[in-house]
Amino acid sequence: MPQRLPLVMVCSLALFACSEQPETLQFKPDDGENRRYQMFSEISIEATSSYGSNSERVRSHMFMDYDVEEASSTYDILMQPRYLRTRFRRGSGGFSSTDEPSYGQEELHSLMESGFTMVVDKQSGEPSDFIIHHHIDRLEDDGFDPIGELLQDEISRPGYPSGILLEVGATHEIPSDDDVSPDVTLTVKELHDDAVTLTMQGENEEVKLYGYMLLERETGWLKRSALIVDMPLQHEYTDGHVRMFGTVIPADDWQFGEDLEFFEDDAQGFPIDTSAQPDSLDDMEMADVEKVFPTRSGNIDYFDSRLTLEYVHDVFDSNSLGHIEISDFQALDKNGDALDITLHGLSAFSFNFGDGEPMRTHVDVYPLGWSDTAKKLEQLGAIEGTVKRFPVTHEVVDLLVEENETVLEHHGARAVLTPTEEDGVYRLKLAHSENAYFGAAIDGPSDGIVEYDRAENTPAWLDGRERGLLEVIRQGYYPRTHTLYFEDERPDAIRLMTHLIGDEPMDESKVRFYDPDAALSNIELEPMSSTYLFFEYPDYAMPSHQGLEFQVDSIDEVEPVSFGRPQLYLTLTQEQAALCELEQASGTKEAGRALTWRENDPRGQYVQRELSLPQEVVYQLTTEDGVREFFYEHEVALSMVCDGEPEWETLHLDLGEHSWLVEVAELLGDDWAEAYGDMLLADFLRRYRFLDGTGAALTLVPPPDFDGQQRADFTRLTVNEFVTQEGFLRIAGRVDRIEKLQASGEAFTREWQHQFPPLPSTDAPHQG
Repeated sequence: MPQRLPLVMVCSLALFACSEQPETLQFKPDDGENRRYQMFSEISIEATSSYGSNSERVRSHMFMDYDVEEASSTYDILMQPRYLRTRFRRGSGGFSSTDEPSYGQEELHSLMESGFTMVVDKQSGEPSDFIIHHHIDRLEDDGFDPIGELLQDEISRPGYPSGILLEVGATHEIPSDDDVSPDVTLTVKELHDDAVTLTMQGENEEVKLYGYMLLERETGWLKRSALIVDMPLQHEYTDGHVRMFGTVIPADDWQFGEDLEFFEDDAQGFPIDTSAQPDSLDDMEMADVEKVFPTRSGNIDYFDSRLTLEYVHDVFDSNSLGHIEISDFQALDKNGDALDITLHGLSAFSFNFGDGEPMRTHVDVYPLGWSDTAKKLEQLGAIEGTVKRFPVTHEVVDLLVEENETVLEHHGARAVLTPTEEDGVYRLKLAHSENAYFGAAIDGPSDGIVEYDRAENTPAWLDGRERGLLEVIRQGYYPRTHTLYFEDERPDAIRLMTHLIGDEPMDESKVRFYDPDAALSNIELEPMSSTYLFFEYPDYAMPSHQGLEFQVDSIDEVEPVSFGRPQLYLTLTQEQAALCELEQASGTKEAGRALTWRENDPRGQYVQRELSLPQEVVYQLTTEDGVREFFYEHEVALSMVCDGEPEWETLHLDLGEHSWLVEVAELLGDDWAEAYGDMLLADFLRRYRFLDGTGAALTLVPPPDFDGQQRADFTRLTVNEFVTQEGFLRIAGRVDRIEKLQASGEAFTREWQHQFPPLPSTDAPHQG
């Protein structure tokens, strides 16, 4: 039986019982019904021979369709593998339905494309026929009989588990049909209104297997399953060990059954968020639609036979984003015409990379089919999809903290708080519903940890990762237990925030996803995200410059600052820097080199952001070569000459449909190359700004012929280097308006005197 485990995972989808009695599980599909599942398997092999030890890991992922046609006395179930990827850890070996078939694989592609039909008797639940729609003669010549394999393997055929009673503890025995496999016992573990949970267990001296399967109580269709097997690897010249697991889940679900390694990192648990819940939720409003859908473009990342689509929102927290779904996928060629490729997408998920980073929505999309899939993908130019935003409402609720267990149910989400034997320590379990879930913050405990749940009452030979996987399959999500510690007096309640997803979308947008490299080379494609010009410096700095806080002020309040050090800084806004010129007017020199103001923020040595500018401009007094920045004894006269107060003027330009393309001649005049071509982009972007619908300044995108090896540093590059061959500046987002900096009022001069400290004695501590 274990030798045929791939068949187990493929065929166990049609699990049902054959009895017509109401207390047994029955398979009752509808005529014309279609079900699609995805299956994961991982096989780990450890082998030893006279040549030494070796190991291998084989991972597979498959989508399988099941189409039901009901006859008078039978169900004809067409089984079609739609996608398959198999990968080995060692080397580059593997197989995928999206690859061009190599020599000898063409017939295998035809076999999979044609599919198989299982004919099942309605009364007995026994398969009466198994039809292969494409025969491979060489397999039959080699003695491989897939029909016989399927019909002999009772655990994999439709009709299993025949006649199992719908009561907890009921069992069904499947005897082994060979000398290696153990007998298997099926046991009803749990009964719910809509589902039945079974355990599968078998063990002998060599082979052990254990798993869960959940079936729909009303129809007998599988909901999800997991099976783990441990067995020896025996060969004439090789001894070894094989460990394998397989999962089957609905085709649209996120891949929570794929990776055992996920459970390796939480052995000690993670600290919980004990942030206080807000007293008012008035500020938790949904973001404007322009921020949720700032662009009609996204990007495609092709990796290992799957396509990951990414859409970047102009929203920086999940609460105001809402719930995002992406559907209705259509492959397009490079001309924008439809390609004959069926795409299957999983559930989308939204996240960001940290505070200050935009929210992103990802969805994995898989090309289905076996006929010329690789050739069709070579023609892929874009994928179109519908991005929908569903409203999410929030509510803070109280869960009582008592000496006994307390339960809170809210819109289907469920919270259970249970005291432990240790004083002041409680266990909290949170379960979500289809449209409601609890947030991460738990207001009330002084501390706590959260751990992923493991399946209980399982055989001792299963490890923690496998028990974690089993519990995920049992629950249908990643179940967790929070351990809460109350160091002081126990509160009357803990406070949780619930999030409720609306039933209908409030906004939607058609989006085309492109390969990023292809998009950069096509200036007519809308930018895939709005990228902004200004950024805030991080909190970290060089150790010798920590604690330097640079602050901007109105132009008549600007003052040089030394921070009590033998240095001197002056901070301006970008607009002030454009209109003002700094001078060191006393002619002071250090070691024969004049002192001058240089744009030189010490924190910039650790800031590697390209295509951006800081929100403030920091100047430092240094020698003209920038080598020396610490000075003693000198008294310097400083001045700042400004053309006037900064004021932005809106330019009335026709931006057109492609508002991210700004014609340079229209913006700067026909003589722009002479007047502005050699201007540093940092200076140019202080005088012109390109604003999106929210009023934020957008950055520039390099032209297609920009040297990718060159760092896109606005303080080094010129306007001429960023103009496309067609004469455009590319803006990183849709432009709502363009503004030009003007000087208002009269020109003026500010002057200062500064005395550097005396040279310290040799006994004084070193500064800097």
